[in-house]
Amino acid sequence: MSKNLILSLGIIFLILLIIITYILKKGRISEKYALLWYGMDLIILLVLIFHAPLTKLAKILGIAPLSTFVIMIFIGLLLSLVMALTVIVAGQRKKILLTIQEISILKKRINDIEKKYGDKK
Repeated sequence: MSKNLILSLGIIFLILLIIITYILKKGRISEKYALLWYGMDLIILLVLIFHAPLTKLAKILGIAPLSTFVIMIFIGLLLSLVMALTVIVAGQRKKILLTIQEISILKKRINDIEKKYGDKK
């Protein structure tokens, strides 16, 4: 792995680590989501540490420049992160829909009670 690629990955690792930690401390992201991003940052660190096996794997797969292989790894990581966030958003959507339904039922009950006993305002 070239020194430029190692340096670039190191800088990306540090910047991502600082940004995630800053956003987490400001309370703009929950710990659950921060763990996803820390996991991505950990994978970048693992690529930095274990670059020799990656070089061998890239040669076996016939991917000439190692930077292309690293970009392929990152695209795969980003796709998996998008999938994880999509699953989370879908779960939140179901919870929001359920909450809306419960609120509607409660509003109807309140209206029925007010009609039955009269508005005492």
